[in-house]
Amino acid sequence: MSALLIRKELHEMIDVVDDRLVAAVYVMLQSLIQEDGAVVGKTTNGEALTKVGFIARVREGYADGKGGNVKSSEALLAEIES
Repeated sequence: MSALLIRKELHEMIDVVDDRLVAAVYVMLQSLIQEDGAVVGKTTNGEALTKVGFIARVREGYADGKGGNVKSSEALLAEIES
């Protein structure tokens, strides 16, 4: 099921379920959102890297690779040595 269909069904469910369940789902989602902002590492510049930021960087790198925006190992070695 696509994310769009899941979102649509969730909206429909929220309109009909008990308020206690809505509150519980809200608390769970808030917890997940806060976890996404947790620092999971540091960048090469020493800046804090959050879970969301890390995932974004991985996706960006993957897109660069698929788009052919990569360096050969020779070019990378030459850049490191200079």
